[in-house]
Amino acid sequence: MTQKPQSNHNVDEVLQARRAKYGDSWLTPAQALEAILHGDYMQLAKLIQTGHFANWFMILGKLCRAVHSPDEIDHWVDIAGYAKISIEHIERRSSEF
Repeated sequence: MTQKPQSNHNVDEVLQARRAKYGDSWLTPAQALEAILHGDYMQLAKLIQTGHFANWFMILGKLCRAVHSPDEIDHWVDIAGYAKISIEHIERRSSEF
């Protein structure tokens, strides 16, 4: 069972800890869409070079599909599958070093 934060102060602490670890990663989807819409191929290339770009967009598509039928298990299985592909990519890259 997940515990709710006791106060807004705890939420702020969590947000600060996440920002320290992940930066402003919440901006990445907007940056990707901007790059696509405006033909910013430099930004798009940086996102593609991560090796996760296709998986991110497939997961996004599955999330959009889930909005219309959130209890359909296929969406969640597909999302987990694309996440697993990224996990395997990370594991392969880390074993190369």
